[in-house]
Amino acid sequence: TGGASKELWNKFDQACNSAYAPAAMHFQELDEQRQQNLVKTEHFLNNMQTQVQTLLQVDETSFNWKKIHQAIFQFQQDWKKLGLIDRKHLTRLKNQFEQNLNSLRVPLEKRQQEEIRSRELLIEQANKIEANQRQAVEQVRSLQERWQIQAQQVPLRRQDEQVLWEKFRASCDTVFAKRKQVAESNDAQRLENVKLKTLLCEKLELINEKNINELHQLRSSIEGEWKEIGSVPREQEGVVERRYQLAVQAVNEQIENLRNLEKQLHSAQLLRKIVLCQVVEKTLTSIENQENGNHSASENL
Repeated sequence: TGGASKELWNKFDQACNSAYAPAAMHFQELDEQRQQNLVKTEHFLNNMQTQVQTLLQVDETSFNWKKIHQAIFQFQQDWKKLGLIDRKHLTRLKNQFEQNLNSLRVPLEKRQQEEIRSRELLIEQANKIEANQRQAVEQVRSLQERWQIQAQQVPLRRQDEQVLWEKFRASCDTVFAKRKQVAESNDAQRLENVKLKTLLCEKLELINEKNINELHQLRSSIEGEWKEIGSVPREQEGVVERRYQLAVQAVNEQIENLRNLEKQLHSAQLLRKIVLCQVVEKTLTSIENQENGNHSASENL
């Protein structure tokens, strides 16, 4: 019985060893893999430290924030791809990784906070733009260009970038919307101005006054109203202006004709006065001659 039990035990032991052999090989491979991962990780961290020092070796004002941002992202992605490491080494290596990463992340986050404030100032400037100013569009374009330049130089967290951009875009859209309203209002006013100027042209064309002073007053009054009326649509400006000038010219011709008529009347009156003076002089001369003749006759008697 004892012999049979030992024989069975040996068979069982062999079976266990046979079953465990693949597992033992697998565990050995895992251990070797962890050792290789340890070497790869240490090599990665050394390279990481060198790259960090290269990125930070210039003056802070000359940091390439875009490269720093990309480096942080790439380091994090590469770290995730490193294989398993024995737990006894993991804490040390992870601390070293975080230390290297913070050498870039801390100044970047500080600069990002400054950039957020700078972007907020751009938004405030956009909100202060008066849409009815002639330079409003140029001011908005200038702010948009500055925004793009700063966005390329200092990347922000996607959430912060999105929130700020939506605020900035809304501010710019508000200016453009107000500009559109102003333009539509101006277009309506220009159409109204065409009607007002046309009425003044008609008023000039219907003038048929015989008094020069009245004509001057009417012309001056209409000229004053014309100047107070704003601009008209460009395509109608020339037509309205030519009609106005022709109407003014017609009034001026009326004034000139009345002046010529007055001159003619004045000349005719003057001529009549001269004729009357001549008649009077002739009459007086005749009377004087007659009196002289009568006096001579009396003396002879």
